[in-house]
Amino acid sequence: MLSKLAAQYRDKDVSFLAVSLDDAQSQPKIPRFLEKKKNHASIFTGARPQRFTISNSAKSFPATIILDRDGSAIFRIMGEASKKDISARVDWLLSTRTSKSPKPLLKILDRALELASNHRHSEPCPPRARRGGQTGGARL
Repeated sequence: MLSKLAAQYRDKDVSFLAVSLDDAQSQPKIPRFLEKKKNHASIFTGARPQRFTISNSAKSFPATIILDRDGSAIFRIMGEASKKDISARVDWLLSTRTSKSPKPLLKILDRALELASNHRHSEPCPPRARRGGQTGGARL
């Protein structure tokens, strides 16, 4: 997806960078994975998971952080981002910013809340849900 987005924004001074949280032992597998996925985006290795915290204890992977020209994090999408999610935010940053800003996305929490609302009380709770109400890395 990053390769497609990079092509879409090629003439608009936008760069895309994949960030890997892989440890030193699994980093050699990255080039083969990218080639298999036909992803030609630049990749940064050695990132720390603390940058992707959504609460004091929950971390969300994957995550997307969209920076402005000054390097300030303007948008974070916690959970899997779609091309539409990213394009809407990048387009807003490239615009005059007079329209309403796209909403922050916390897809992992949205999905956990959806699952919780569909959960019937007659069904047993999954083991993680019984411990402090935590499901999918998000505290409910």
